Amino acid sequence: ELKVEDNILTLSSKKEESKEEKKNGYLLRERRNSQFCRTFVLPQDADRATVKAEFKNGLLMVDIPKKPEAQPRKIDVKVN
Repeated sequence: ELKVEDNILTLSSKKEESKEEKKNGYLLRERRNSQFCRTFVLPQDADRATVKAEFKNGLLMVDIPKKPEAQPRKIDVKVN
């Protein structure tokens, strides 16, 4: 799960596994739970409305673009 609230980006994950196996007349049950949570403070010039995320080949890519007015722009100088 990925969410943006105010200027905080929160990345969290929860995984639950359950395994049951019968061996030599015994019933073996294993349960695993794991959680992960990380928060990041976004810069003021981040465009929170257009944050994108993609999970591919086990890698999470999060794209946080800058607001258009925060990006540098080139100004032409007129020479007389």
